[in-house]
Amino acid sequence: ELGRRSRDTIRANPDRVCPRRWLQRLHGIGARPLTSSGRMVLGAVLAGGRSRRFGRDKSVEPLGGVTMLDRAVRTLSDALDIVVVVTSPSETADVSVPVVHDLRAERGPLGGLEAALVEAHRLQLAGVFLMGCDLPLVTGEVVREVVEAWDGRAAAVAPSRAGGIEPLCAIYGSQVLSQVRDHLDTEKLSLHDLFRSIEGVVLEGLLLSGKEGVFLNVNTPEDLARAESRILDQEG
Repeated sequence: ELGRRSRDTIRANPDRVCPRRWLQRLHGIGARPLTSSGRMVLGAVLAGGRSRRFGRDKSVEPLGGVTMLDRAVRTLSDALDIVVVVTSPSETADVSVPVVHDLRAERGPLGGLEAALVEAHRLQLAGVFLMGCDLPLVTGEVVREVVEAWDGRAAAVAPSRAGGIEPLCAIYGSQVLSQVRDHLDTEKLSLHDLFRSIEGVVLEGLLLSGKEGVFLNVNTPEDLARAESRILDQEG
């Protein structure tokens, strides 16, 4: 463990070690949450939502032996050291990581992003890796690839997918909190609209782009069955 004198020395003389190593030592954590610019991000799993098309709470649906929520938490924890679950104040989440509640009711993923960004500000982190719990085929490798592609300057980065981007497997810089609040205040609740308005960067040519179906979104029981089949094929 880094002693107080060593911490004070690092704070006073950050140029004595490389930025990445300085952040690791100062915060007492490993290298996993650092982006290509040496900055740290918060992993946030969105667990709220009405699951209208699914017909019941899909976050607790079993998939490959664990719930979809637990699978998403494990995926982010495989790539990042600081992970939370974001859900509505009226809901509970039986998970092994801290739970953050939405600040506004019934605002969808954008409301979850607001809560996650507030938490990132509190922890003095550079941004949020936002992930939906209904993307069960996303792996820690995919998360790491997106994280390492973010240089810390872009307001947001998201991987490309068929038909556009995947805004629920993306990084949003802490500096966009005011724009998120503006969109919420004016009932512009689409993450795609936010991404365009903040001039987010689309990540093209990543290794993950060649993995067919990695962004399968589980909206119906039929989608869940397809995801289960894919996972069994991968693990078998």
